Amino acid sequence: MRTTVRAAFISGLIFVGTQAPGFAAEIGRVTVDGNLVILHDDKTWEYAGGEEKKVTVPKNCVEISSKILPVSVCLDPDAWALGGLGDDYEHSFYNKEHDMYVGLITEEKVVEKKALRDAILTNAQHASGLNKVETFEDSSASLSGHEFGKLVFRAISDGVDATFANYYTSFQGKGTLQIVAFAISDEFEKITPVIDEVIASVKIAD
Repeated sequence: MRTTVRAAFISGLIFVGTQAPGFAAEIGRVTVDGNLVILHDDKTWEYAGGEEKKVTVPKNCVEISSKILPVSVCLDPDAWALGGLGDDYEHSFYNKEHDMYVGLITEEKVVEKKALRDAILTNAQHASGLNKVETFEDSSASLSGHEFGKLVFRAISDGVDATFANYYTSFQGKGTLQIVAFAISDEFEKITPVIDEVIASVKIAD
């Protein structure tokens, strides 16, 4: 299945580049002081799992830094391998336990966040053709003290049904960043803790 998934993603679905059943009332997730908080559409919130949940980064993680933007992620080499998703990504990784990918798309061009959001969804819809792109979450998140937009959406391309979590932002005078995680839609809910761990490892230099 990995080869099929990878081929569909390389075909252009997520380059510039929800309400899933498990997220009916959820409008966003943010990490506050390492705690994962779920925001609901009735203006209430809760810690993930109904109680305080500390998202920790593995102690043996290896920091991978962008050469374009002041951002890095720290990944466990026992859990991750190079993803080989192509030149549109500065870095991409494949999880050895789950059939999922994470990638960093960095560009020197600065794009305003709303325009970037619209471009991500437009490109996903273009790649999906007549298949409708379903947006499950359209919110914001704070990563390493920097404000990001967050999109979670489902798209079908080349017969592959996948769900994406895309964290995106711009750095004034420096460029644009997308951190994209994706997997087959049936597996997406299982991998959300893995995504949370990756996002918790993000560091942005001043």
